[in-house]
Amino acid sequence: MVDLVGGSGASGVRPQIIRSAFQNLSLRRRPEYSRWYYWELAFWLVVLAGLCLFVACAERPSGDEAVGLNPIRIAFHRSPGSASALLAQDKRFFASRGLDVQLMAMSGIRAPYRAFLRGDVDACFAVLSDVVIDGNLPRRGRIVWVSDYSTAEHAIVGDPSMGSLADLKGKTVGHLGLNTFSHFFVLQSLRHAGLKELDVQYQVLAEPRLIQGEDLEGVEALHVWGDSKWSALKRGYKVLASGAETPGLIANVLVVSAELIDDQEDVVEEIILALMEGVESIIDAPEESLSAIAAELDLSSGALQARLEEIKLLDLGGNVHAFQSLPEMTCLPHAIVTVGQFYKDRGQLSALPRVETLVEPKYIEKLAYLGGR
Repeated sequence: MVDLVGGSGASGVRPQIIRSAFQNLSLRRRPEYSRWYYWELAFWLVVLAGLCLFVACAERPSGDEAVGLNPIRIAFHRSPGSASALLAQDKRFFASRGLDVQLMAMSGIRAPYRAFLRGDVDACFAVLSDVVIDGNLPRRGRIVWVSDYSTAEHAIVGDPSMGSLADLKGKTVGHLGLNTFSHFFVLQSLRHAGLKELDVQYQVLAEPRLIQGEDLEGVEALHVWGDSKWSALKRGYKVLASGAETPGLIANVLVVSAELIDDQEDVVEEIILALMEGVESIIDAPEESLSAIAAELDLSSGALQARLEEIKLLDLGGNVHAFQSLPEMTCLPHAIVTVGQFYKDRGQLSALPRVETLVEPKYIEKLAYLGGR
């Protein structure tokens, strides 16, 4: 192992060797430039080139040797959608690609994105609608990967006596907060059921209550997900609507800082490749893969498997589709414009977001062209 610190390692000896080589050249020069002189000159030039190549290789760690250098901080919320990232860490997919990735679990579904905007992390998994509404993102980073979107994970639950979501007309629905992804999900679900926004009343409920799945006090229906959804079902509440009817409404995306995209393009690509390996591991060996990370999510392997069936976990093929400009909510350009129109109509945005400022498609395009490498 080459010592890279102080003057005793490769970095320290390089200047001395180079000076010595040039001194040998100057001392051995002859007044007459014979062919042996040129042979000797060529020899020392080859030696110098070899030394430079050796030192460059010695100073550039690869694989596991890179671990510990400039850790890349990625924030996430403990949910089934984070399974691929957790597997990439557990099975050392990041490390094998020369990456030192620090996964930072945070409480609250919106906490990772807030940490990203504060500059506390280099990347994060965030809900797409939160990304769209924030005007600072174009100066902070862009979306490079779609992790998953909800099918049945997010739902609106209510009293079992209700026949459908249409029965909520004139009643009260609880959601996370005004102009949040939860509010957006509720309104889009109501529209899909044929109801207008003013047909229903609304009540903002704090996230801890949603997570704990407390009784429906003061509301006839409630947007729930994760633990709160399972708690509600155990208490006998009925699913009136879910993301399965409106796929793509709630998508989790990987947002990477502009510094990484602009200055360390290869690093971002390797992160995506490691996540791809995580997804492939879940598909190829689900029992083994899920048992390795279930404890990280405070779930049993069986419970995690059930939760994963409520989302659409995207691989490279799914991301190729997600980055296409098709009139579907499962495609980023259309979803961004749809969410942006929602916020613009409510006075939260002065103009529709520009897709090119929020999305960086070059990684998916390159990997699709290369067949995932």
